[in-house]
Amino acid sequence: MPRATGSSSADRDHHQRFVLRCWLSLVLLVGIINTSDAQSTTHSYPDPGYRFLGVYGGGDDRHFDYHLGKLSLSDPFPDKAAWWDGVKASRAVRDDTHRHDVLIVYCGERDADLETGKRRLDAWLAAEKDCPTYPELIPAICLGEENTGGRVEVPDGLARYVREKYGIPVFQWYTDPFPPDPNLTADGWIWDSYGWDRVGFRKHLMKFVALGKPAICVPWATDPHWPQWTQYPTTEALINREWHQFDTSREFNVSCAAFAVAGPTGSVNHWMGSDSADMVQLRAALRLKREEMHDTRAGTLPLLSANYSARDRSVPVGGDRDAPSVYEETFSEFHWLHDADVRGFLGLKLTSRPEEPGYLLLKTKSGETSRASLVYRFESYFPLESVEVTLDAAAPTDARCRNTLAISTDELGRDWPLEVTQHSADKIDSLRLGDGGSLKGRHVFFVRVSMENAAQQAGLAGNRLDRLRVRCEHQPPQADTAAKLSSDLYGNLTYEDDFTTKRWSHLGRLDVGHPTHGGYRDRGFWVGMTGGFATSTQLVQRISSPQPLKQLVVMADCSANGPSLGGSMTLSVGPCGEKPKWEVQTQGVHNGSLKLEVPAGELGSLQDFDLHVTLHSSSGVENGDKACATLSKLTIEAKGE
Repeated sequence: MPRATGSSSADRDHHQRFVLRCWLSLVLLVGIINTSDAQSTTHSYPDPGYRFLGVYGGGDDRHFDYHLGKLSLSDPFPDKAAWWDGVKASRAVRDDTHRHDVLIVYCGERDADLETGKRRLDAWLAAEKDCPTYPELIPAICLGEENTGGRVEVPDGLARYVREKYGIPVFQWYTDPFPPDPNLTADGWIWDSYGWDRVGFRKHLMKFVALGKPAICVPWATDPHWPQWTQYPTTEALINREWHQFDTSREFNVSCAAFAVAGPTGSVNHWMGSDSADMVQLRAALRLKREEMHDTRAGTLPLLSANYSARDRSVPVGGDRDAPSVYEETFSEFHWLHDADVRGFLGLKLTSRPEEPGYLLLKTKSGETSRASLVYRFESYFPLESVEVTLDAAAPTDARCRNTLAISTDELGRDWPLEVTQHSADKIDSLRLGDGGSLKGRHVFFVRVSMENAAQQAGLAGNRLDRLRVRCEHQPPQADTAAKLSSDLYGNLTYEDDFTTKRWSHLGRLDVGHPTHGGYRDRGFWVGMTGGFATSTQLVQRISSPQPLKQLVVMADCSANGPSLGGSMTLSVGPCGEKPKWEVQTQGVHNGSLKLEVPAGELGSLQDFDLHVTLHSSSGVENGDKACATLSKLTIEAKGE
């Protein structure tokens, strides 16, 4: 989020009172423990869920239930004894919402090395002579804010250090557009995602929930006219764009901690004190949102709808006999949330550190039957020859687990004629299922991975998925095959290729000036920099329309760096077998879609045409496998006569 750049003396006084008065002092403890010795375990953080509203920074308890406070660390930590005495003195004997406070600490997690971060944390947390410390009074810390996935070894090492030495739960915070990292040690996650559409945000939130740890969303509730990010004309406009995040958080029982500031310096006090019409309306709306949270009955969240998620796409498959396509899901990230229809989501957990990452689990419930499934839709551009599916999984005996792998061509999922089942498998083992010739000549098929367990006691291990592999071979296409524009019911003609498969190799040609410095790699095309030479990578694709065209637009998702690396890309179109007639080229530094729209009056009776993409490198400076221009997707949109 845009960070508040300054604070008034009133803000600083408020924040100091916040740290010394209510900061984590509202945790019920039997007694105060001097934690000069290392902790053997990390104490648990109580997930606030949707029923309580937090705030970034400090805030008045009349508006917010808990705080994401902030503390900058140095070595030495100034006024250490007074700081900890204040924490100890402020510890109340009641158990209220401030047990959910998280202290954001800035210790060099972005720019310092691991040892520097450890020293700063020790300077704050380690007990010294005549200065006891009380880490057990801190519900959780977060290592900085709005991190972006770089230098993972530092926040991971700091998290492990704090957990092992001081027993404090550690949150990590990623910002747009990054999902949580299962390889990063964390006891919980915080994130901010501003300006997202409802569908995209829901899928993003599910990635945090899938880890099975407390998650805190930071919605935008700032003065609509605050100048440090997108400004809105009215409070209503802000709510219309941003506050669907509250609804989705409620669906999944995720807590929200608002980013709520106002004024030139980004002050919470100004947010609470402004009497502008928009701010009066904004505070009233958030107050009602908080009342709704408080009135939510325990046990009613998450909603049933949270168990279901629709896939984003069909998975492209198909390859030649000597190079079949292989789709692989390793359950180390979140591709399954995009590629599969998910049922029973709330029972699933994607493992993450400090656990061993790389598994999708179906959790067990004592005395209950748990079920979940993933259904994938696969599509081959050319008719299929054969399909083989492999699932590496475990179905532990004690919890009466069962995993089933099935193949179907029924879009409605009513009939699964091919299936194989796994049970009594306490260790990872392989399930294999072939199509037996039933998919030969077809283009579309479905794969279902279903899990079920029926544990009779608590604590039993459930189903565990390790890897899904789908191997597909298509029938050999005819020579000089062209890509066919597909037509819908309204006369729209389309074609798209994200180069997941190598069907492009049958639809034209690829010319590479220097094979060591260009070509096809990582599901796309590239050109690099060759010492002493200009070079290029050129892709030509044959395209055919079922009818003459009256409108033609071609788009290429690409990148090119001209000023620094000498890279550019040219997108051009011409009648089949002829030189390109229309073209467009990247300028300067380009990262995104390059669009070529052919003038309607020049199309004539064009029906079959060639699409040319040329990646240029003019640098002449050797730079190994570094790309100066890339192509990742082609899209054609047209209309017929």
